[in-house]
Amino acid sequence: MTDKPSTHFTKQNQKEMESRFQQLESKSKTITIWEKGKSVREKFSSMKFDKSQMALLLSFDETGISNYLNSKVLYAFNINGVNYFGQGELTPVANNNYKLICNGDLFKSERRENFRLLTYPHYESYIQIPATEEEYEKSNVVSFQTKMSETSLFKNFLKIVDDKDTSAKEGFTKFRVLDISVSGLAFQIGEIEKNYLEQQRVLKPVHIYFNEDILIPAIEIRYIVPLIRGNGSAYKVGVQFLDVDTTTDQRLGKLINSAMRSFESDFEDFLK
Repeated sequence: MTDKPSTHFTKQNQKEMESRFQQLESKSKTITIWEKGKSVREKFSSMKFDKSQMALLLSFDETGISNYLNSKVLYAFNINGVNYFGQGELTPVANNNYKLICNGDLFKSERRENFRLLTYPHYESYIQIPATEEEYEKSNVVSFQTKMSETSLFKNFLKIVDDKDTSAKEGFTKFRVLDISVSGLAFQIGEIEKNYLEQQRVLKPVHIYFNEDILIPAIEIRYIVPLIRGNGSAYKVGVQFLDVDTTTDQRLGKLINSAMRSFESDFEDFLK
């Protein structure tokens, strides 16, 4: 039995693809192109992005003619330490340039052991999701044990888990982040919140606090699993970020990398 790959690939949506390709155009990045099953990798430089055709105009960084003309190819590029992989078709154009038609999917890759940061209990990090009093009232039922509404129970729970919850933005509810990466995070909830979130798929927008406030256009709930706790029911919610632009992606990456370097420094101090 083979080990699972340590690299996780996250599919980019249309808006995210366009953002990445525009970044390539502005910085003239190197793109590596090859054919599946072939060992030869060829280097190209990005020149221009044609949004209407979802195509990149490229110049060939090597002598001669590309081996992969009019072929379905795989390609890869790097933006600020994050690797992207895609599928497309390479065709020749005028002046010895090439067009990469990006008609396949684009994926962002991250190595789990390098990019996922455990934030709790080391860092004060929170996520604020859009949830109003009216939304909680919609599923308001009476508990026969306490004679309290679930809305009231929810408010009491917030006081227990975080007595600073007054810092939550109006119309939002704040939860403690357990771990975070450039593509998503996990946070902790209780039984009452679970009943509400199980009915949701996409929430937008959300705010993340991790040394600074970061606005995420939308998140998709990927799983809700139980956490082992001795004092009651608790659950871990895993979410994926959606529609994140390049600037926000870079901010997240820098914050996570900075925190990881801090851990390395702490370990060096510990060994002294």
